[in-house]
Amino acid sequence: MSIFTDNEQLLKEWEIASINNNEQDEFVHDGILYRGNVIYNSSTGGWAHERGNEEELWEHSPKRILFITKDLNDEGAWDIRAETGRKNYTGEGNVLINTNGNFCGNYLYFVYGLGNITAEHFVDYESFSDEEAIQYFDKCTLARINVKKQLGKSSIEDKVLVEYINKYSDFLKRQVLLLDADIIVCCGSTEKTGNRILNFIKGNCYNLEKVNDWIYYNNSLNKVVIDSYHLSARFPKKSFYNDLMKAYYDFLQNHAQFLNIKR
Repeated sequence: MSIFTDNEQLLKEWEIASINNNEQDEFVHDGILYRGNVIYNSSTGGWAHERGNEEELWEHSPKRILFITKDLNDEGAWDIRAETGRKNYTGEGNVLINTNGNFCGNYLYFVYGLGNITAEHFVDYESFSDEEAIQYFDKCTLARINVKKQLGKSSIEDKVLVEYINKYSDFLKRQVLLLDADIIVCCGSTEKTGNRILNFIKGNCYNLEKVNDWIYYNNSLNKVVIDSYHLSARFPKKSFYNDLMKAYYDFLQNHAQFLNIKR
């Protein structure tokens, strides 16, 4: 068996459980992002990654990064493992970050920062371009999963999110542990309710020690978990990025062993 096959089986079981719970909303597949060719569909105006060697890359990656988000905000379900972060309807020769809201811009920039910052080198928000962020996103080892697999809208009520976390906690735990990421970014912190995703990880997956306002760490398993706001949060992008990345960089100053990951 492989991680991809095991994840597909898990999603199949999760979807069946959803149907048995009379939740027939469109089910969104997720996991390790595809790393095949990037294609532009001139009929639909959409960009997508094809399947490639993503599983092999994940197996041997020096740093696996997993983003956990709430649900998919779109008009229809699609496999988010094919996501590219590109703006649709641009034409094949015009590659732009999707700037409809803050989600994609923050997402791609966070991926670039976490992938390139070391204990010796900080990557400032203004030190790289959108083009470099897209190029890095296309090839890096990355996974993204949603807590709620059913199609969502622009926002989700906290009580609904908690309901889905509790109802499908076994599946969510299995998926997080199966992916076995080194950095887990929990996207969804609010001033009022805290971070429900982070609380789930702490209570069900890993024992964590708080390092600073953004970073939690499991020393024995060498796992970093990040307490992040939603990627669509309406903060200035530069300060959102630099605050989070400075916290990660500060963590590395005292935990240089974190990057010595061996598979």
